[in-house]
Amino acid sequence: MTRALILLVPVLCLGAAELRLLTPEARVGEMVEWELVDAGPAALDVTANPTLNIGTGSAAVSRPAFAYQPWLMADIETNGEHEFAVQGGLSLRIRHSFRMAGDHSLVLTDASGAELLRDTITVAANPDSHGVITVSPHNPRLLAYSDGTPYMPIGCNLAWGTRPDRLATVTRYLDRLAAAGGNHIRLWCASWCGSVEGDQADNYRLEQAWLLDQILDAARARHISVMLVLDNHYDLTHGKAFPYGATGQERAETFINPILSPQYQRRVRYLLARYGANDAIMAWELFNEIDIALRDNLGDFDHSELGTAWAEAAASFINAHDPDHRLTTISLSHSVWTRLFAADAIDLVQVHNYVPTYGVMSPFHHDGVALLEDALMPYGDLGKPIAASEVGHHGTEQVNPGNELDADGALLRHQAWAGLLLGGYGSGMNWWWDVYIDRNDLWAAYTPMAKIVSTINWRDPSLQPLRPNVGSSLRIIGWRSRDQALLWPQSRQD
Repeated sequence: MTRALILLVPVLCLGAAELRLLTPEARVGEMVEWELVDAGPAALDVTANPTLNIGTGSAAVSRPAFAYQPWLMADIETNGEHEFAVQGGLSLRIRHSFRMAGDHSLVLTDASGAELLRDTITVAANPDSHGVITVSPHNPRLLAYSDGTPYMPIGCNLAWGTRPDRLATVTRYLDRLAAAGGNHIRLWCASWCGSVEGDQADNYRLEQAWLLDQILDAARARHISVMLVLDNHYDLTHGKAFPYGATGQERAETFINPILSPQYQRRVRYLLARYGANDAIMAWELFNEIDIALRDNLGDFDHSELGTAWAEAAASFINAHDPDHRLTTISLSHSVWTRLFAADAIDLVQVHNYVPTYGVMSPFHHDGVALLEDALMPYGDLGKPIAASEVGHHGTEQVNPGNELDADGALLRHQAWAGLLLGGYGSGMNWWWDVYIDRNDLWAAYTPMAKIVSTINWRDPSLQPLRPNVGSSLRIIGWRSRDQALLWPQSRQD
């Protein structure tokens, strides 16, 4: 009788490549990381690197290797400023999050498809894992984990960290938000914090890539999900780490083009390879306020068709190359582009709206709830999850009379609750996380919401947002069904 020989070590087919597991244990829902040894040079273009094919059949997933370099935030200046200090050379790494327990096959191939090695990995069960965040199977207006567990995002924008230590600054804000019961932030890949793009095409800043790793890991350790903004109007307009042309017009025409730039496609592939397996990421936001980028660089015209066509192309590209199928979204300033958010490739609707600066008259002068009601109204019939993802008093970091006169956070609380009770999938998200929320120690504003939303059965398929009543000085907003309700009666004169 012949017995089969089961190999528990890699079978090397070409060269002497080694797949070295860096994670102590592989568990469902926890990101696993490997380092490739003797597998060739590390290319920034992930299509030139080896690919790890995980599993077989319809459940198979391919994860390309990405170039990695270790850094740290070091005190390298006499005035105590921290900046990046390199800690080692380039290497190749691969990341993946397993969704099922058991044995999984691993096949490493080079860029030509030739097999380099074959192995297996045993993944342990994890009862604390609920999968990725997606549209709720119980209610298309809400979010849930892939196993159906409801997820209600509560938090604010925490778009970047600042010097002297960007990482320490972000981590401190995350600690304060988590302690208050918050579980969600909106984070930018900004030229000054977290954007891998450099000043030269395809020359990624691996120190910024490392920083983004650390921020995402810090968020995940605190059970805080992240809406990750991949590009923004400021960097495009000013040409900050945005090598798509010499002028704003050229950058806008090259980048915001339905025929996606190959350079953009390469960067997206790198981002997906490096960060795509990290379950801290709730959603990919393609672009922050794309209407401003188009208006400021292509003229004050209606650019909704161009912006929508680009967003559909970019979202479709990400969806095709993201094995975890995370949510995709985009944001506008004050424009109303219904067709953009109706597109099948866009999963989440966002609105940005600020209470006008004190002294500036408007139809909803200082009524932050009415302002959000008006902004959300055009998208209510789409039936998609919607968020008031940038709200607050209008102004700048240096000059904001509204924030100065509202040090107790009345508008912060009103718009946080209104973002949810006007039919949103989570809290309204204040923009001023640093110069307002933190400076005035207003993090506890999120604690009551975190406690109260946990008492509602968000699996209830008949739960729907109220249409705000008219003709009365008492405004009533909220969610209700046959069996439960979460309502806020509020004076319109408040």
